Amino acid sequence: MMRFVSLFPKLAVAAAFAMPGTLYAQADSLVLKQWKAEQKVLWATYKDSTEETRQLAEEKIMEAFVSNHTTSEVSLDVIKECFFPIAKEAGYIKGLFAKLAPQVQSSAKGKQVTEQIATLEKTAVGAIAPDFEQTSTEGKKVKLSDFRGKYVLVDFWASWCKPCRKENPFLVKAYDTFKNRNFTILGISLDITKEAWLQAVAEDKLAWMQVAEIESKSNSAADLYSIQAIPQNVLINPEGKIIARNLRGEQVMEALNRFIP
Repeated sequence: MMRFVSLFPKLAVAAAFAMPGTLYAQADSLVLKQWKAEQKVLWATYKDSTEETRQLAEEKIMEAFVSNHTTSEVSLDVIKECFFPIAKEAGYIKGLFAKLAPQVQSSAKGKQVTEQIATLEKTAVGAIAPDFEQTSTEGKKVKLSDFRGKYVLVDFWASWCKPCRKENPFLVKAYDTFKNRNFTILGISLDITKEAWLQAVAEDKLAWMQVAEIESKSNSAADLYSIQAIPQNVLINPEGKIIARNLRGEQVMEALNRFIP
């Protein structure tokens, strides 16, 4: 699995198009020309907008690209590089994939996307959250199943991830508000150095359980939940069912107020 990047990245595919020798450079030139034109319009229109607005605009552009290029395998790359990393719901990605021509769906790359969708469905809203084991800041083994019977927000983050650190105040607020109402947070850090991890926990005043797989090139829990970019989170109910994914900012409080009695 690739190293993690911050969620809501700049248009990764557009950047790749500019790189000589990539698979995009070998694709149909008219497809690429149209994409580059759309990219210029996008950034000219939204360069001064908020990050959230730009993100939504990017998604619309990418969705339109796939819909308008159903016979091109470049559309598969757009799905793989743009929609899986930002953790769009499996049903949404499956719907985009269904628009592609049969020969594209049945290609080697198309079969890879089919497998990725199947993996994503295992941790989609409504699924039972798969169990995992990580190591706490104190060196103790901790399992997700240890929290069965509680509402748990599993938060994937890292000390070096600026968007993650910006989300932490919202999590602190949620934790302080609901910690006595059968709710907790389980932080999963993707750091590879313990010192940076512990320093960030202290600086951001994260009072809930923190776990990680320090010095590992990948994180098994992140792999299990198809986490390719951060921040991401998963809200699990006391029965172990996933009831929400990727809550941002005030959405965390809104969801907890909705779900927790």
